[in-house]
Amino acid sequence: SVSVLDNPKRTLPRGWNVALKAYRGEAILKVDAHASIPKDFVTKNVAVLESGEDVCGGQRPNIIEQPTPFRNTLLLAESSMFGSSIAAYRRKVFETIGGFDERLARTEDNEIHYRMRKAGFKLCFDPEIISYQHIRPDLGKMLKQKYANGYWIGLTTGVCAPCLSLYHFVPFAFVMAIILSVLFCTGFAIARSEERRVGKECR
Repeated sequence: SVSVLDNPKRTLPRGWNVALKAYRGEAILKVDAHASIPKDFVTKNVAVLESGEDVCGGQRPNIIEQPTPFRNTLLLAESSMFGSSIAAYRRKVFETIGGFDERLARTEDNEIHYRMRKAGFKLCFDPEIISYQHIRPDLGKMLKQKYANGYWIGLTTGVCAPCLSLYHFVPFAFVMAIILSVLFCTGFAIARSEERRVGKECR
Protein backbone atom coordinates (compact mmCIF):
# COMPACT_ATOMS: atom_id res chain seq x y z
CA SER A 1 0.00 0.00 0.00
CA VAL A 2 1.04 3.61 -0.54
CA SER A 3 0.62 6.28 2.13
CA VAL A 4 0.74 9.99 1.32
CA LEU A 5 1.88 11.97 4.35
CA ASP A 6 1.70 15.67 5.09
CA ASN A 7 4.96 17.57 5.56
CA PRO A 8 3.80 20.91 7.03
CA LYS A 9 7.36 22.20 7.52
CA ARG A 10 8.07 21.58 3.81
CA THR A 11 11.77 20.69 3.92
CA LEU A 12 13.39 17.42 2.88
CA PRO A 13 14.83 16.30 6.26
CA ARG A 14 11.57 17.14 8.03
CA GLY A 15 9.68 15.15 5.42
CA TRP A 16 11.96 12.17 5.94
CA ASN A 17 11.40 12.34 9.69
CA VAL A 18 7.63 12.35 9.11
CA ALA A 19 8.02 9.22 6.96
CA LEU A 20 10.29 7.50 9.51
CA LYS A 21 7.75 8.02 12.30
CA ALA A 22 4.92 6.60 10.18
CA TYR A 23 6.78 3.63 8.67
CA ARG A 24 6.55 0.25 10.39
CA GLY A 25 8.64 -1.96 8.09
CA GLU A 26 12.23 -3.19 8.52
CA ALA A 27 13.91 -1.95 5.33
CA ILE A 28 13.98 1.79 4.62
CA LEU A 29 14.90 2.92 1.10
CA LYS A 30 15.64 6.57 0.34
CA VAL A 31 15.20 8.02 -3.16
CA ASP A 32 15.69 11.74 -3.65
CA ALA A 33 14.25 14.13 -6.21
CA HIS A 34 15.93 14.43 -9.62
CA ALA A 35 16.66 10.70 -9.45
CA SER A 36 15.39 7.57 -11.17
CA ILE A 37 15.86 3.92 -10.30
CA PRO A 38 15.92 0.71 -12.38
CA LYS A 39 13.51 -2.14 -11.75
CA ASP A 40 16.01 -4.14 -9.69
CA PHE A 41 16.99 -1.25 -7.41
CA VAL A 42 14.78 -2.29 -4.47
CA THR A 43 15.59 -5.99 -4.86
CA LYS A 44 19.36 -5.44 -4.85
CA ASN A 45 19.29 -3.11 -1.84
CA VAL A 46 17.12 -5.50 0.16
CA ALA A 47 19.40 -8.42 -0.76
CA VAL A 48 22.39 -6.57 0.70
CA LEU A 49 20.46 -5.80 3.90
CA GLU A 50 19.40 -9.44 4.16
CA SER A 51 23.05 -10.48 3.85
CA GLY A 52 23.67 -8.81 7.20
CA GLU A 53 24.52 -5.21 6.33
CA ASP A 54 22.76 -2.35 8.10
CA VAL A 55 23.37 0.45 5.56
CA CYS A 56 24.05 0.10 1.85
CA GLY A 57 24.04 1.88 -1.48
CA GLY A 58 25.73 1.93 -4.85
CA GLN A 59 26.68 3.92 -7.90
CA ARG A 60 24.82 7.06 -8.95
CA PRO A 61 25.90 8.13 -12.46
CA ASN A 62 24.56 11.37 -13.94
CA ILE A 63 22.27 11.33 -16.96
CA ILE A 64 20.47 13.89 -19.12
CA GLU A 65 17.10 13.95 -20.84
CA GLN A 66 16.76 15.06 -24.47
CA PRO A 67 20.51 15.46 -25.11
CA THR A 68 21.83 18.53 -26.92
CA PRO A 69 25.48 19.59 -27.44
CA PHE A 70 25.16 22.14 -24.61
CA ARG A 71 23.49 19.67 -22.24
CA ASN A 72 26.23 17.15 -23.04
CA THR A 73 28.73 19.80 -21.93
CA LEU A 74 26.83 20.25 -18.66
CA LEU A 75 26.80 16.48 -18.21
CA LEU A 76 30.57 16.35 -18.74
CA ALA A 77 31.09 19.02 -16.07
CA GLU A 78 28.73 17.33 -13.61
CA SER A 79 30.20 13.87 -14.20
CA SER A 80 33.76 14.93 -13.47
CA MET A 81 33.30 13.99 -9.79
CA PHE A 82 32.61 10.46 -8.53
CA GLY A 83 29.08 10.02 -7.26
CA SER A 84 27.60 7.40 -4.97
CA SER A 85 24.30 7.02 -3.19
CA ILE A 86 23.59 5.42 0.18
CA ALA A 87 19.96 4.43 -0.11
CA ALA A 88 18.96 1.49 2.11
CA TYR A 89 18.88 1.22 5.89
CA ARG A 90 17.67 -1.16 8.56
CA ARG A 91 15.17 0.28 11.02
CA LYS A 92 17.58 -0.23 13.93
CA VAL A 93 19.95 2.35 12.42
CA PHE A 94 17.46 5.17 12.95
CA GLU A 95 16.32 3.72 16.26
CA THR A 96 19.95 4.02 17.39
CA ILE A 97 20.96 7.43 16.07
CA GLY A 98 17.62 9.22 15.63
CA GLY A 99 16.27 10.98 12.56
CA PHE A 100 17.59 13.60 10.16
CA ASP A 101 18.88 16.94 11.43
CA GLU A 102 16.09 19.33 10.45
CA ARG A 103 18.42 22.34 10.51
CA LEU A 104 20.08 21.11 7.31
CA ALA A 105 18.08 21.31 4.10
CA ARG A 106 20.71 19.99 1.65
CA THR A 107 23.52 18.37 3.61
CA GLU A 108 21.36 16.18 5.83
CA ASP A 109 22.83 13.03 4.23
CA ASN A 110 26.38 14.02 5.14
CA GLU A 111 25.42 14.68 8.74
CA ILE A 112 23.38 11.53 9.27
CA HIS A 113 25.99 9.30 7.63
CA TYR A 114 28.58 10.86 9.93
CA ARG A 115 26.43 9.93 12.94
CA MET A 116 25.98 6.41 11.55
CA ARG A 117 29.73 5.86 11.27
CA LYS A 118 30.28 7.43 14.68
CA ALA A 119 27.76 4.98 16.16
CA GLY A 120 29.70 2.06 14.67
CA PHE A 121 27.61 1.32 11.58
CA LYS A 122 29.44 0.52 8.36
CA LEU A 123 28.22 1.94 5.04
CA CYS A 124 28.33 -0.87 2.48
CA PHE A 125 28.97 0.13 -1.15
CA ASP A 126 27.77 -2.40 -3.74
CA PRO A 127 28.71 -1.48 -7.35
CA GLU A 128 25.86 -3.66 -8.60
CA ILE A 129 23.34 -1.20 -7.09
CA ILE A 130 22.72 1.67 -9.49
CA SER A 131 20.45 4.72 -9.42
CA TYR A 132 20.58 7.71 -11.75
CA GLN A 133 20.91 11.42 -11.00
CA HIS A 134 19.29 13.74 -13.56
CA ILE A 135 21.39 16.87 -14.04
CA ARG A 136 19.74 20.28 -14.29
CA PRO A 137 18.73 20.91 -17.94
CA ASP A 138 20.33 24.35 -18.37
CA LEU A 139 23.21 26.43 -17.03
CA GLY A 140 20.99 28.77 -14.99
CA LYS A 141 19.39 25.94 -13.04
CA MET A 142 22.73 24.21 -12.53
CA LEU A 143 24.31 27.41 -11.19
CA LYS A 144 21.33 27.89 -8.87
CA GLN A 145 21.79 24.33 -7.60
CA LYS A 146 25.53 24.77 -7.04
CA TYR A 147 25.00 28.08 -5.24
CA ALA A 148 22.48 26.43 -2.89
CA ASN A 149 24.87 23.51 -2.32
CA GLY A 150 27.66 25.91 -1.41
CA TYR A 151 25.35 27.92 0.84
CA TRP A 152 24.34 24.84 2.83
CA ILE A 153 27.89 23.53 3.03
CA GLY A 154 28.82 26.86 4.59
CA LEU A 155 25.99 26.59 7.13
CA THR A 156 26.88 22.97 7.88
CA THR A 157 30.37 23.96 9.02
CA GLY A 158 28.69 25.62 12.02
CA VAL A 159 26.42 22.64 12.72
CA CYS A 160 28.62 19.60 12.08
CA ALA A 161 31.97 20.47 10.51
CA PRO A 162 33.40 16.91 10.91
CA CYS A 163 30.74 15.50 8.54
CA LEU A 164 32.28 17.47 5.65
CA SER A 165 35.48 16.59 3.84
CA LEU A 166 38.03 18.65 1.93
CA TYR A 167 36.20 17.62 -1.25
CA HIS A 168 33.23 19.80 -0.29
CA PHE A 169 35.39 22.94 -0.24
CA VAL A 170 37.18 22.41 -3.56
CA PRO A 171 34.56 24.33 -5.62
CA PHE A 172 34.73 27.28 -3.20
CA ALA A 173 38.54 27.31 -3.38
CA PHE A 174 38.38 27.16 -7.19
CA VAL A 175 35.96 30.10 -7.41
CA MET A 176 37.99 32.15 -4.94
CA ALA A 177 41.16 31.43 -6.93
CA ILE A 178 39.48 32.75 -10.08
CA ILE A 179 38.21 35.89 -8.30
CA LEU A 180 41.59 36.62 -6.72
CA SER A 181 43.36 36.03 -10.05
CA VAL A 182 41.03 38.47 -11.82
CA LEU A 183 41.51 41.09 -9.08
CA PHE A 184 45.28 40.66 -9.16
CA CYS A 185 45.46 40.91 -12.94
CA THR A 186 43.15 43.94 -12.96
CA GLY A 187 45.20 45.67 -10.26
CA PHE A 188 48.46 44.88 -12.08
CA ALA A 189 47.09 46.24 -15.36
CA ILE A 190 45.92 49.45 -13.64
CA ALA A 191 49.32 49.89 -11.97
CA ARG A 192 51.17 49.41 -15.26
CA SER A 193 48.84 51.87 -16.98
CA GLU A 194 49.46 54.43 -14.23
CA GLU A 195 53.24 53.95 -14.51
CA ARG A 196 53.13 54.62 -18.26
CA ARG A 197 50.97 57.70 -17.74
CA VAL A 198 53.36 59.12 -15.12
CA GLY A 199 56.33 58.33 -17.36
CA LYS A 200 54.81 60.29 -20.24
CA GLU A 201 54.12 63.29 -17.99
CA CYS A 202 57.73 63.30 -16.76
CA ARG A 203 59.03 63.40 -20.31
